[in-house]
Amino acid sequence: MKKRLTLLVAFITLTAFTTVTKNDDFNFVGKWIGKDEKGAKGGFIFDKEGYVTFIKGEETMGGKEFSLKGKKINLKYSIDQTATPIKLDIIMEEIESGKSRKLLLIAKIMAKDKIMLAQEGEGKRPTTFTKNNSITLTREE
Repeated sequence: MKKRLTLLVAFITLTAFTTVTKNDDFNFVGKWIGKDEKGAKGGFIFDKEGYVTFIKGEETMGGKEFSLKGKKINLKYSIDQTATPIKLDIIMEEIESGKSRKLLLIAKIMAKDKIMLAQEGEGKRPTTFTKNNSITLTREE
């Protein structure tokens, strides 16, 4: 009986401290904030409709519609949680012409309210997370 109780306690302890690993069940919707390598605050707001807003310091840019250089733009996101690492695309679309550009990122689920994102440069998707290409974000809302 004592062995069973010890095994049960060990099992409960291990499962309680396990990070989220099943990507399909993870919800990215919310406000995610972190600090870059220079200590600057930044992040993203992912909404239920598929739009994303960038946060840099106290400024925000993106969402369903905003102006950039006199043009109406929207920022959307697409996530492939079946890929390893998770693929996250930020799509900037010019509303009138339909022209778009993609920022290709990868994501790693660290915990229920913590993710790591990595980005190389325009048109390139990173394959690994490094100190220079990634940021850890915590969900605030």
